[in-house]
Amino acid sequence: MYFAVDTDMNNYLTNVDNYFHGISDAMNEFYNMNGYKWSTGIYGSKSVVEYMHNRWGVTKEWQTIAWSSGNYYTGSEIYQYETDISNYLGVFSSPVDKNGSNTTSRGGFTSLS
Repeated sequence: MYFAVDTDMNNYLTNVDNYFHGISDAMNEFYNMNGYKWSTGIYGSKSVVEYMHNRWGVTKEWQTIAWSSGNYYTGSEIYQYETDISNYLGVFSSPVDKNGSNTTSRGGFTSLS
């Protein structure tokens, strides 16, 4: 399950850490109640996903080009490389974002039960 940090938090990584501490607590409580666990992913800038890698149970990273200053984190499983594309393929009336992946899982999850 991906949790978004969809704003510039590069100078506020402690706040992101606190956010994911709460997420970790909730995910652990879910596990204790239901007996199975989901992987935890993060969506955000390069500095955010790189900082949170392997913290508070984060095992999946989805990096956005936004707020990344042209830098790429090689640990990301999904990379959002273009945003706000209008009239994509002449089909979508709302802007869309383009994402890619170099991993075999393509950022997908399986239950850890």
